[in-house]
Amino acid sequence: MFLTYQADMGHLRKEALIRLADVSRSTADRLVRRLGYRNYRELQQSVRNDFSWGAPQVPEGAVAPNWSDVIEADRFNITETFSTIDPAEIEALCERVASAPKVWVMGLRASVGLAEIATHYLGQVRRGVHGISGDSATWSRDLALLDPGDVLLIFAFRRRPTVLPRLITEARRLGATTVLITDISAGASARVADHALRCSGQSPSPLISFSAAITIVNVLTLGVAQRLGEASRKHMDDVNKLVRSVEAVSSPYQRPRDGTAD
Repeated sequence: MFLTYQADMGHLRKEALIRLADVSRSTADRLVRRLGYRNYRELQQSVRNDFSWGAPQVPEGAVAPNWSDVIEADRFNITETFSTIDPAEIEALCERVASAPKVWVMGLRASVGLAEIATHYLGQVRRGVHGISGDSATWSRDLALLDPGDVLLIFAFRRRPTVLPRLITEARRLGATTVLITDISAGASARVADHALRCSGQSPSPLISFSAAITIVNVLTLGVAQRLGEASRKHMDDVNKLVRSVEAVSSPYQRPRDGTAD
C-alpha cells in the first residue's frame, strides 16, 4: 500500500492529496518542511525521481523490509508496468518475434541475467534464437550478423552504457527491429528504439526489482509459442528428446542411473 501512496504523491495535485489524507493545508505544509523540502512541488519531483530510478538508496541503520514488502512491491511493479503498455503493442511484438528469421538477445550490465533467461525461454519455443554477450568487445562482430527482418531484444536498466542509443541506431540501420526492455528513466535509448517497454522496478531493498521484466519475457514466450503452433511444439519436442539423450540431468522422463532423484 505504501508504494501506491508514493506513486500517488508523484502525480496528484496538492489539494487532492490533502483531501485523501484528510488534513489541513497548514498541516501538509508543515510536514513537507519537516521532511526537508521547501514546498510540495519539490517533494513531488523528488518522488518522481525516485520512481524513475527504481530501488531506493537505503540509509545506514534503516530497518530491514519484511519479505511481504518485497512481494507487495513486485505485485505493484507488474500491475503498474502492464497498465502502461498497450496490449496491441504486445500482440504485435509477439507476432514479430514469432515471424522473424532470427532473434538476438542482449543484456547490459545488471540486465545480463535477464537476457540469459529470455534467450533460454524463447529458444525453447522457436529456432534461431541467439544470445549476444554483454561484453562490449564483441558487439561489433555480433551486430554485423544481423540481417534485415531480424529482431534484437535489449535488456538495459538504469546506469545504461552511454553508447546504447548508437548501438540501437546501428541495429536499425542493418534492418533489425529493435525492442528495448528498460525502466522508466530511459531517455535517448528509448526514443531511438522501434519499441520501448518500460518496467516499474520499485523495491524496498537496495536493488531494483526485475519482476516486471521477467513477466514480459513470460508473456512474449507464450505469445510466440501460440503463434508458431505445431512448429513450436515440434521444436520443444526435439529439444526434450536431446535433453534425454545428451544431458546428464534428472527429468520426468528419465531417472538417473543410480535410481535416485535430485
